[in-house]
Amino acid sequence: MTSEYLHVLPKEDKIETDKAVTISEPRGIINATGMEFDNKAKTFKFKSRVSGQLQPNK
Repeated sequence: MTSEYLHVLPKEDKIETDKAVTISEPRGIINATGMEFDNKAKTFKFKSRVSGQLQPNK
C-alpha cells in the first residue's frame, strides 16, 4: 500500500487517507482516491476514482 499520506490509528487498528492510494499484490493492483482500512474486520473501503485489475485465485 502506498500513498503520500496515511493516517494510522493504532488503537482502532485502522488506516485512513483522503489522498491517492495504490495497493499492489501478486494478483494485481488497485488505485483509488481516499481509503479506509479496518484491520480487525479485514475490510477496505475506497472513496472515489477506484480502478484496477485483480486475477482470480488459482
